[in-house]
Formats: sequence, structure tokens, C-alpha cells
Amino acid sequence: MMRGWRRRAPAAALALGLASFALAGQEAVRFWDAQPYGEWTMEQTLQVLTNSPWTRPAKLVETGAQQLGGGAQHYFQWYSAQTVREALVRLRNLYGQVSPASDAKFLSTPPTAYQVFIFAALYTSKGEFRSLPLTAFDGLTADELQQGAQLNFSSQEYKARPDRVEFVTDPKTQQTVGLRLLFERAREAVPPAEARRGPVRLVCPTRTGSVSVTFLLEEMQRRGQPDL
Repeated sequence: MMRGWRRRAPAAALALGLASFALAGQEAVRFWDAQPYGEWTMEQTLQVLTNSPWTRPAKLVETGAQQLGGGAQHYFQWYSAQTVREALVRLRNLYGQVSPASDAKFLSTPPTAYQVFIFAALYTSKGEFRSLPLTAFDGLTADELQQGAQLNFSSQEYKARPDRVEFVTDPKTQQTVGLRLLFERAREAVPPAEARRGPVRLVCPTRTGSVSVTFLLEEMQRRGQPDL
């Protein structure tokens, strides 16, 4: 996933904070159309991964965030999008982790399901971007999340529950640091998401209630083509 950049992203690159990644206007942020991903700066790469049409901040309260002094933010990321995958490769490359064959294979093998990845992180007083345990979903099973989560396509009044739910754990602490919801791309009698327009809202249960975030299909595009 994104462990490396969360732990080691330079303070100079991250000092802009989340506010600098806000979508100030489509003309200003469409660098992903104008530049190959190999030319993206650290700031541009982190914008894709923290506040872009494919990654939306969401408000949730985490015990871990309170212990670390607040400032935490949760993110809902359309992980299967090529733009996000390019940003992940670019981030590794910016840290000197260059593997042309591995990178090419990763980018040329699109996931068979739409994937939404949920994670939490915060900026520390030292300007570091630090991942947090995802305690908002403690106590919920994969089955409960699968039954309770839902994608709502408002333009066609179509709703879909995830086909699979996966917990992502830190190999060192064994704590849950991410939640992945997978929606199969091919279903009988269901038009593909690329054919839809308008907002798509993801609702997901938490241990204290539920949380929702909205993506805009018209904005999730590369050079006029849907990127999901």
C-alpha cells in the first residue's frame, strides 16, 4: 500500500498540509492530463492520494488520532483507478524504489473489481504524514461490512453492495490500517459504472454508526475517458 510515503514523506513536501491539496478548480488540478505520471512532483502525487476526484477526505473520530494530538483525517480512495495506481508507483519512484518491470506489470494489470480503500492518517508536529489504526471499524466483521456498505449511483437509482471486504493490517503491529471494499466490474444485466454520470455515494457502517462520501463520475476521468 502506501506505508513508505506515510512514514517518510519529507516535511518540505508535506508542509503545505491538506489545505493546499483542496480542489481549487479543475483547470488548476488537471496536471494528470497534462503531464506523464513520471513527471509529477511530490506535491502533485500526494494530491492524487489525499484530495482529488479519486480520493475524498471524510470525517470520522479515531481514538488513535486523539492520542496523537488530533489533526487526523480519513480518506476514501478509489484504489482501482489508473490515476491512483500511477501515483503509488510515482511515490515509490520518488523514494528511489525503481523497478521498471514490476511497475509496468502493476500498471498494465487493471483490477477485476472496483476497489475503494479506506484509511486514516494525520500530519504530526514534525510535518510527517503518519498512518493510524483504523479503529472506527473495530468489532465489525467482513460479513457485516459487506451487508451494510453500499454504492449508490444516483443518476440511475442503482445500488450495489461489495462482493468482498478485505481488512489490511500492519505486518508489525497486526493492527487494521485499511479497509478495502471490492465491487466486481462485470455483473449480468448491470451496466458498467463507466456508462453512468452524476454522483456515486459510498455508505459504510462504522462501530458507532455510518459514514458516507461522494465521488463525481464526471471528474474521475483522464483525457475525457472514465478512470475507475
